[in-house]
Amino acid sequence: IAEFYVLAGNLAKAAEFETRANQIAEGVQACFWHEDIGAWLDYDLINSRRRDFFTPTNLAPLWMRCFNEAMEVNITEKVLNYIDRETIDTYPGGVPNTRENTGEQWDYPNVWAPMQYMLIAGLDNLRDQRAKDLARSWATRWVHSNFIAFNETHAMFEKYNAEELGGHGSGGEYEVQIGFGWSNGVIIELLDKYGNVLSAPGSSSNGLKPFSAFFIATVALFGTIFSRIFG
Repeated sequence: IAEFYVLAGNLAKAAEFETRANQIAEGVQACFWHEDIGAWLDYDLINSRRRDFFTPTNLAPLWMRCFNEAMEVNITEKVLNYIDRETIDTYPGGVPNTRENTGEQWDYPNVWAPMQYMLIAGLDNLRDQRAKDLARSWATRWVHSNFIAFNETHAMFEKYNAEELGGHGSGGEYEVQIGFGWSNGVIIELLDKYGNVLSAPGSSSNGLKPFSAFFIATVALFGTIFSRIFG
């Protein structure tokens, strides 16, 4: 909001909302960051304790840089250790939404595009090259998984499977949906950011050329349609 006010030329309002944003960031850091864990955890108001269960949102503040930038070096080290300790870089199809295999769609082994994007963009926001390299690795894995599934089915899915590169998700109260708005949007964003360094599965060439024109055109078409409807 502060940035919009700057564009509108209302610097007083921009300063007001910049102050509010800083206050929110301070609150998030004070309430949810845990130095011993290396992540931001939900807080259980009923039982007055932190909820130390893995979910991608434990790293969501990185996405919006909602932390004290003076602490970035320390936070980066803690976060990278957390990722290693939780072994969330070991799943072939992406980082799962939880570790709980309940059969519900927001649990293991399902992987959701918005969560992958938050993780990738969050790590890339950090100035540490290790974090940026991991972001690129996860972006490559996600594009590969979507590409493989698309080649096999000619469809984009609302959710994918952490256990299988190219596997689509399942579970919940309905059959897995195809389309799909946020999956298309994330792919378009990742192809735009990393397209010059990505290689298609089984290809030694970097860049968008190894990816099928049909795949790129389809997700781009969906993106155009959605932007015209909702933009």
